[in-house]
Amino acid sequence: MKRIILFYTICFLAIACSKKPTVTIADLDWIIGTRSSQQDQMLIYESWSKTSDELLTGKSYYTENGDTMLLETIEIKQIDGEIFYCPAVSNQNEGKAIEFKLTSKSPNELVFENPEHDFPKKIVYIQEGNNINAWIEGDGKKIPFFMTKIN
Repeated sequence: MKRIILFYTICFLAIACSKKPTVTIADLDWIIGTRSSQQDQMLIYESWSKTSDELLTGKSYYTENGDTMLLETIEIKQIDGEIFYCPAVSNQNEGKAIEFKLTSKSPNELVFENPEHDFPKKIVYIQEGNNINAWIEGDGKKIPFFMTKIN
């Protein structure tokens, strides 16, 4: 009897440990495309593309006098079965990316968090048709970005 219990326990553990991640980069395809967001007097763009099955690359930028001015580069990547949002701003953190772990996902909502980061601590994307309602928040401060799809 002990052998049977041991056998089923080992089988259960093998199945549990071999589970695929519940969220993959393919689940985030709705973020792909270019959207614009009016922020104060500036029109900001955010553009996403799928680089591989484990990587989405993005950037946020604005145009000024016909020139494109990069604000940040972003990667959403899968590492060891987990998803991370990794923005890099050239004049912050020595240009190195900060990792925000995906902590919550529904079919149309992504929540990434890094409680150790100064600001923001949370990044949220909510799909609303072709548009995205997003915000960054932390320490009682929240900055919204409503992004309208342009292609």
